[in-house]
Amino acid sequence: MKIFIPKAIKNFIAPRDEKEEVSILCDFERCGVLIGRRDGDCIVVEEIVETKNSSNKPTEFEIDPNDLYKVWLDAERKGLEIVAVFHTHPFGLAVPSGRDIEGLKQTKMVWVIVGIDGVRAYIYTDRVEEIEVKLV
Repeated sequence: MKIFIPKAIKNFIAPRDEKEEVSILCDFERCGVLIGRRDGDCIVVEEIVETKNSSNKPTEFEIDPNDLYKVWLDAERKGLEIVAVFHTHPFGLAVPSGRDIEGLKQTKMVWVIVGIDGVRAYIYTDRVEEIEVKLV
């Protein structure tokens, strides 16, 4: 399996505005969903949609359910689907934490993690498997 993601996803690990001072908000994980289509063994991401992180803990994320519903409706209208979940590890590697692994098991979706070492993607079948990422 392979996932093609716009290079802009790397921007989620950096502060939104270079002139902005680093604040406590930069320490929190950012999250959202990737909208696109599946083509055989390939996933092609057409949109990166950031959602509100409902968690109040800096090293966790929870996608706001209202945001998720709105994104899902918008994707449906465009003839697309939610193909993956993404979040950042602002000061860590792009590898799943224990909590991420539990989320992978529960959702059975592709999870993309943006870390200080780059962008990586995972899915859970009977174990966590890394998926090839192509930034386009």
